[in-house]
Amino acid sequence: MTWPHLVWKALHERWPSLDIDYINAGVPGYSTRALLPALEKRVARFRPDIIVIYEAPNDLRANTYELARDQGVVASRPQVDDFDWFTRHSLLALLVRKNLEIMRLQSLATNGSGKVSLDTARLDAEFRKDYTNLVAASAKVAKVVVTATFAPRLRAEQSLEERKEAAVTDLYYTPYMAIDGLITTYTHYNQVIREVAEAQHTLLVGHEKSIPADDKHYTDSVHYTDAGSVSMAQRIIEALISSAEVQAVVENKTAQSEHAIFHQLSDTKPSANRSGGKSS
Repeated sequence: MTWPHLVWKALHERWPSLDIDYINAGVPGYSTRALLPALEKRVARFRPDIIVIYEAPNDLRANTYELARDQGVVASRPQVDDFDWFTRHSLLALLVRKNLEIMRLQSLATNGSGKVSLDTARLDAEFRKDYTNLVAASAKVAKVVVTATFAPRLRAEQSLEERKEAAVTDLYYTPYMAIDGLITTYTHYNQVIREVAEAQHTLLVGHEKSIPADDKHYTDSVHYTDAGSVSMAQRIIEALISSAEVQAVVENKTAQSEHAIFHQLSDTKPSANRSGGKSS
């Protein structure tokens, strides 16, 4: 039920004569900066026809941490899931401590004290540089590069209580960020994705708010339930199937496949007269 698999399944049903495969090259915690060497070392050798890029939260965490550190808001990166000896050796203790910490962070979510002062120009520039580098490198590998805007559960139109619930893991991993700051940064990053898509001529997938921002579709601030994966997959499927660039790839692959089949049949067809006599 991961959305890459659901996209693969839909494309296979759409073009059943093609041999279609996929690689889910996402790695937990990787930002676009970390994905660049992963693309070059792990993905490029498979010569994919289409690359789909769906990134933002790990960039947000890395870039805002550097900003908070430079502003003196934090001295070091927050250490999560490593409270003390007891919580390192007891899953129950870890879960209790983690949930208490989340409740504490939610209670402070609207308090500007101890929070980073947003520098959107700096955050946008850092994300734009890394995202552009990844898109440009992907374009050298694949015929079609797809860039999808990010769909966080946290939305500007939500009530305060809905925001606190939606920001549960964002606050846990970036406790120096206020909820309004998270919403602003996600909004800016999606605008950067749109602008990079236009500049690099990628296939842009928008409509990020088509995924309902509730616990039926999200397990936390950014990860999907099965229902969320279905909604996310639908965004990608609609964009791919309606794309002229993807259609061109399909037609080219179909022609290659038919040529290969014809060539194979030609090579295996008995010769007319191998022994010098007439063929029967």
